[in-house]
Amino acid sequence: MTRLLLFFVFFLSVHHHGQCYDFGSVDNPCGREPATIDLPKREGSNGYTIALEGHVNPTTYVPGKTYHVTLRSTPPVSFKGFFLIALREDDIERSSGTFRILDNIQSEVQPDCPYAIKDHASMTKTRITVEWTAPPIGTGCVLFKATVIQRKKVWFMDDGDLTLRLCEGDDTNSNSNDESLDCCACGSPKYKITFEGMWSSRTHRNFPGGYGDHWSDLIGASHTRDYTIWEYDGMSTPGVKQVAELGSPIALEREIRAQGSNIKTVITAPGLWPAIGNMTALFRTNRTHNLVSVLTMLGPSPDWCVGISKANLCTEDCGWEEMKVFDLQPWDAGTDSGLTYRAANAPTRPQEPIHAISSSFPANEQSPFYSSSRVPIRPLARIYLERIELRDTSCDEPVNTGEDDLNLNHGGGMMVKPGMTKPPMMVKPGMTKPPMMNKGNGEDAPTMPPKQMPPKEMPPKEMPPKEMPPAQVPVEQMPPKEMPPKVMPGTGEEVDPIPARPRRPGRPVIDCMMTEFGPWSECSSTCGKGTMVRKRMIKQKPRNGGVKCGKTKEKKRCTLERCPRNEQQRNRDRNCKMDKWGDWFPCSVTCGEGVQKRMRRVKKPARGNGRPCEATIEERVCFNPACQL
Repeated sequence: MTRLLLFFVFFLSVHHHGQCYDFGSVDNPCGREPATIDLPKREGSNGYTIALEGHVNPTTYVPGKTYHVTLRSTPPVSFKGFFLIALREDDIERSSGTFRILDNIQSEVQPDCPYAIKDHASMTKTRITVEWTAPPIGTGCVLFKATVIQRKKVWFMDDGDLTLRLCEGDDTNSNSNDESLDCCACGSPKYKITFEGMWSSRTHRNFPGGYGDHWSDLIGASHTRDYTIWEYDGMSTPGVKQVAELGSPIALEREIRAQGSNIKTVITAPGLWPAIGNMTALFRTNRTHNLVSVLTMLGPSPDWCVGISKANLCTEDCGWEEMKVFDLQPWDAGTDSGLTYRAANAPTRPQEPIHAISSSFPANEQSPFYSSSRVPIRPLARIYLERIELRDTSCDEPVNTGEDDLNLNHGGGMMVKPGMTKPPMMVKPGMTKPPMMNKGNGEDAPTMPPKQMPPKEMPPKEMPPKEMPPAQVPVEQMPPKEMPPKVMPGTGEEVDPIPARPRRPGRPVIDCMMTEFGPWSECSSTCGKGTMVRKRMIKQKPRNGGVKCGKTKEKKRCTLERCPRNEQQRNRDRNCKMDKWGDWFPCSVTCGEGVQKRMRRVKKPARGNGRPCEATIEERVCFNPACQL
């Protein structure tokens, strides 16, 4: 009897959630209009959007590459049914690329139409995601088109963001980002770099199980076009080799600092042990230091890394990029020939150029990324470059070329301002911050400047004490002032020591500038009531008494379908709550007997068996002087 009852409950559940919407017909199984709705579609997209995860306003795809395509709503709006298809623009009767379902509960392949995806059950949802592998070279442009059923007979199709057009293009995540473009932008914007690790046992086969998976410290810089940290088909420097083989950024940081005027900001961030989470840092650019390069080792590995090289943040219209996103694939530094994560050291002789690792190269089954079917490797990580501030700098002012940003004195060492005497500091081996001098072993002696002592010709005794007021100290007598490198919030190290100019009378008043609010987040609850949030950023802080900035975050309530009675006791009994009575309205007549009214509203309606709400309008008789006949 118990088994029969359980089967009956299960049958009702499946029957309730198993209902789905039908599309197309027997003659046209790939038809995109709902087969059971007899009303025409609504105009517009109603906030529904097709998007590529990790890409902002995408316009191109890379042939053969795999993407995550998302169909989402704008909360609190949701949807029950959908139909998603990818078609060739030059022949909309032909499909383009292949889909793979990631969630069998919400999605399924359209019967008799294998290149289309539809809803598997008519449950309420706010987004669905599928995997799409781009078509081969020569396909041309692709159109993603979606049909969305909001409820019963309300549906939308193709309009607005329900169509996404992507054309065949180059991989924007490669090392080439048109670094040859002359930058004409003004100012010195501040950017936030976020490294998001996506490499795990759930996403990549042959993941190195057990303790030890990690990302090494992130290391890089914002720099000029005259300097290259790493690039495909280039040879790894000793610093890059140490990052790739040992995960140590020390030697590469020395190489970067040795570039002096070619560097604007040295970018560093602590690594991730284990290989989950994010790394973040801040940096600045200007029109001569508009390129960004970073790298990190995935460990354990022979010499494998991910990163970006010469990402250009300057736009062709003389502006600065607000956001750039890069999906990262692994590359080999060309210094070790190991094929597996934990392979023994096997130095590559002679050293090879840096080259990409793919599912077909190296063509060896021992490689954890090898696939006989050449299925593209899923991204191991993702980098976001987000502009968070634009320093107020006129185009007429000379650009700081970087000569004053970093004084390395032949490489390795702390930053020194002009006129300063470098303090004689020593640090222990392995220390990653400047000055980088190994104590006692002499290994780095040739690259370090001689230790400087306070000049002996300026002792206090040489100055006649009677010539100076007792409260004053001659400038010559002051010991060298230690000026540590200016470190920006987070972990990125700012190497621009030029102080902000002090406020002076007559300087222009600058008001706060803020971006527009972004889209509302999803509702914090899956049913019942919740909250949604949207944010915006400060582009320019106020100066010299300018208008202050407004709120950077807004909240509002959202209401979804009622939750089941047993969920968090949301449907427990509650008495109605009424607001206070308002003031009486004027009498309905100006003479004689009339009526006055006052009103109140319901603050919280009754729930369950709670006390019902009382009247919201109350009347009373009012008397005025008798009317004149």
